[in-house]
Amino acid sequence: MSVLDEALSILQRHGPKYGPYGNSNHGPMAAEALTTLGRDAAVLPWVERYATSLDDQPTPVATIDPADWREALGKPSRCPHWRRLFGRELAEQDDFAPVIGQAGPSDDASAFLADLTGTMAAVYAVNTDHGTDGDFAFIHAVTGLAALRLLLPHLGENETARALRYAWQVAAAIYAVYSDVQT
Repeated sequence: MSVLDEALSILQRHGPKYGPYGNSNHGPMAAEALTTLGRDAAVLPWVERYATSLDDQPTPVATIDPADWREALGKPSRCPHWRRLFGRELAEQDDFAPVIGQAGPSDDASAFLADLTGTMAAVYAVNTDHGTDGDFAFIHAVTGLAALRLLLPHLGENETARALRYAWQVAAAIYAVYSDVQT
């Protein structure tokens, strides 16, 4: 098992919130950054310290009906239910690759990113000022996509396609968890 896999195994036992103010758990991102920087020896000690400030993974107390999932949009309390639904849906797939390919970038990376950024900016505009975690999450969806635009000229074709797929997945996840307005 790789160091990153070990770190993710530790972190998956914990929920999406960090600390008393409910900030997002950035542990997986930090662990991946450390491994990318060649700091494998620092990963597990850092993750173990960080994990002491994380809440346990919330237990799902309900299910989301795949035929009626819109009811659960925009409700952070439903996060464990989304996790259960996605787990079931993925378990029914022979491989994760077809799931990733169900939606994603077109051949025009710039147009895809512009459309996704515009969509998330519109989602932010109609969902902001509610005083919820969504305000913070939605602005990160927009700024994260803007940051990716700066990286695109430095990525190869395969890395660009992968980065755009991940960007779409993150935007979709943020929308699914925090949006309370259909746009």
